[in-house]
Amino acid sequence: MGKVGSSTIKDTIETDYRVHHMHTRQEMELILPHIRRKSGKKIDLITASRDPIGREISVFFQNLIAPGFPYGVSSRKEALHLGASGLIPHFKKMLESGGAETTIWFDRHFKPSTGVDIYEHPFDRDKGWLIIETDEWNILVVRFEDINKNYCEAVNAFVAPRFGKNIRYKKMRPFNVSDDKWYSTLMKEFKSTITFNKEMFESVFNSKYVKHFYTEKEIEKMKSKYRMDV
Repeated sequence: MGKVGSSTIKDTIETDYRVHHMHTRQEMELILPHIRRKSGKKIDLITASRDPIGREISVFFQNLIAPGFPYGVSSRKEALHLGASGLIPHFKKMLESGGAETTIWFDRHFKPSTGVDIYEHPFDRDKGWLIIETDEWNILVVRFEDINKNYCEAVNAFVAPRFGKNIRYKKMRPFNVSDDKWYSTLMKEFKSTITFNKEMFESVFNSKYVKHFYTEKEIEKMKSKYRMDV
């Protein structure tokens, strides 16, 4: 899914490998069969998880002034004029139209495109990454929160058996990072301002998605970054 460090992975490895960057079921169902017909081999896929509320906020700001999004605004000037509190109704409009898509992305996009139910494969939360091998796919699953901890280890373990050990990554190349964007200060204020109703808050953090990828301690830490309505 988008906003999980996928551009950083792509930018790191595409100097050595042919990389296709896909976010949706439609993109995967269009591109993956073409790759299979052309290569005739198993396809290597890399996917990732992320704190669902943090990701939804990141998606919101990424698309805030992009055309075609009903919850967006017309310009940077308007966004800055509205400020963090003024943007909250726009964000909640996004959630109302699509829910917290992060928690359903693997069921809505990944499983229909690959036939692989990610939840059938236990995720080692201490290790922080997982390799799944099927007859059709080699799949690396990582967590956004570990991008500076073990992404190189995970990517090296994933590519070395297939492409040789001569290429080893020592660091990732950050790309499309929110802290570098025009809205970075506004987004930080937004995170400290917004509150979530109890029903939405609990449904997100009790979802099978969150419980699959994160320990109870990690979930409590994620929850502590946000506030419920009182």
